[in-house]
Amino acid sequence: MRTTLDIPDKVFKKTKLKAVHEGVRLKAVVTRALEREVGGDRARSATEAALEEALAPQLRFLAMNRAQRTKAFLVESKAMARFYAEHPEELLPDFFDDPEHESKAR
Repeated sequence: MRTTLDIPDKVFKKTKLKAVHEGVRLKAVVTRALEREVGGDRARSATEAALEEALAPQLRFLAMNRAQRTKAFLVESKAMARFYAEHPEELLPDFFDDPEHESKAR
């Protein structure tokens, strides 16, 4: 069924960002929200909804073709490299927590 709704800009932007983040159509996010609000045939428990939200990135990755997966892997690898370059203590926490390490470094 098609209809027209007036949705506040702020709510629309949040909804659209959620859809993009999950890799699904806006229609899917809006439908899920409406089903939660008014109930429906596919009413799910909070646990099922949380599980679906947690698995969204993995499902999006599995839906990609080889070229898309390769590109996503490269983007993620570069992001991880930047993070660990800025936070080396996160890479080897035991090494940086070792008191002998500090005495050797000086």
